[in-house]
Amino acid sequence: MSTRTIAVCEKKSFLTASLEREFATDREITFRWFPYVDDLLSHLSRHSYEIAIVDFSQVDSQSLTQLANFACQLQLMVTCPKDDFDFECLLREIGVKSVIPVGTNAKQVAQTIQKMIARPE
Repeated sequence: MSTRTIAVCEKKSFLTASLEREFATDREITFRWFPYVDDLLSHLSRHSYEIAIVDFSQVDSQSLTQLANFACQLQLMVTCPKDDFDFECLLREIGVKSVIPVGTNAKQVAQTIQKMIARPE
């Protein structure tokens, strides 16, 4: 089976590092960290990913529109503070498959990733 690379966009690589530890024994899943949403968007236009995880605090209206354009090519997961969960319906309308609170432990995020991989849409 081929390697699946998951893009993670967050200012600091805390979630990325935690997920790498969660999937340490799974050689089929790797992670690529992007500290800025512009870097991720630029990379998405040239490379293929199955899943992208994006920190909502880094998203503005322009980058949200650009992410929506990629929603048909990959599965999007957004992490956001509980205060921003009012945007969940909007995020789901543009194609986000999973919205999770910032601070959710890596084991739960890993389980969500495994479900997304098992049921690609």
